[in-house]
Amino acid sequence: MSDEDADELPEWASTMFWALVLIFNVALFFSAVGVMVLYFERDWTLGGAMLVIGAISWTIGLGTFLWSRRRFQT
Repeated sequence: MSDEDADELPEWASTMFWALVLIFNVALFFSAVGVMVLYFERDWTLGGAMLVIGAISWTIGLGTFLWSRRRFQT
């Protein structure tokens, strides 16, 4: 194994990175816009739904991150 091979990440790690970027972008977007809809529009249905989607996305992202970190360390 050469030094160049040792520095490369497995293919699943690159895929997992971009999946997590997408998940956390969704979480940030829905959380931020949900709060703005609640505050400015006083629309509890839409704003609340957006906050729920944001919270679920944060949870999925954190769980996936912790799972992939454990997998990569072994």
